[in-house]
Amino acid sequence: MSPLARATLLLLLLAGPLQAAQEPVALFDGSTLEGWRGEEGFWSVEDGALTGQSTQAHPAERTTYLVWTKSRVRDFELTLEFKLVGGNSGVQFRSRGEGPHDLAGYQADLEDGPNWSGCLYEQDGRGVVATRGQEVRYDAQGERTLTEFGDAAEILSHVRAGEWNTYRIRAVGPRIDLSINGFRTATLVDEDPARAAAEGCIALQLHQGAPMKVQFRNLKLVNLGADEAAAPAGPQWIWSTLPVGDHSEAWLGTRFELPSAGKSVRVSGSDSHSLSR
Repeated sequence: MSPLARATLLLLLLAGPLQAAQEPVALFDGSTLEGWRGEEGFWSVEDGALTGQSTQAHPAERTTYLVWTKSRVRDFELTLEFKLVGGNSGVQFRSRGEGPHDLAGYQADLEDGPNWSGCLYEQDGRGVVATRGQEVRYDAQGERTLTEFGDAAEILSHVRAGEWNTYRIRAVGPRIDLSINGFRTATLVDEDPARAAAEGCIALQLHQGAPMKVQFRNLKLVNLGADEAAAPAGPQWIWSTLPVGDHSEAWLGTRFELPSAGKSVRVSGSDSHSLSR
């Protein structure tokens, strides 16, 4: 019984710092739902924007989400433009669940009204975490400390009702900062080990209830650290589709992209011997 062919794998090892810039990644191509998953009939692309809409003829009986499926986030900055007519919506981040109905986690809130735009909410968790003008800290024991840094009504005056606004969500470690149109609206420092979320998905919300329409465009994501959630788990096998005879060599290669810049890269691999048969 002759041994099967031996495949030799050549790896290029990259050592030292990576100098690649952390460029923003567009989460929306401007014309399709590529990369997004949501409930059919409620989400579409309209006028170059991701659009969630409910009507009297087609009401949203449950809150539903449009989920970004191509990556998860850890430390990041997300900027987007939104326009809301009626109702309540939000941007989920570091969230968990399968969607389109059962997401839970942090939410940058927005509303066609005076109460919730710019607040930080925790869906299926602690509820309202920080309202406009508040910096909230949860310590390692889950104790809450609140500091006021601005007037809620004055901050709201910078939000243009029924028009396009820019939301910025920045999350680095336990600190989360929200801002609308360049004005900080809320901050959370979450060091509660029982509830804090270090990673998860991004999603857009269409709230149940009265008819409403929410639109999002120009979604740009910058990863600010190693995105471990995007890394595949376990060994990744590389196979050759070329015929290889006994006692011969096959040079194999693969291509991969890092989700963000890092300090160093270590690549390890091995050649393998199949057992005789």
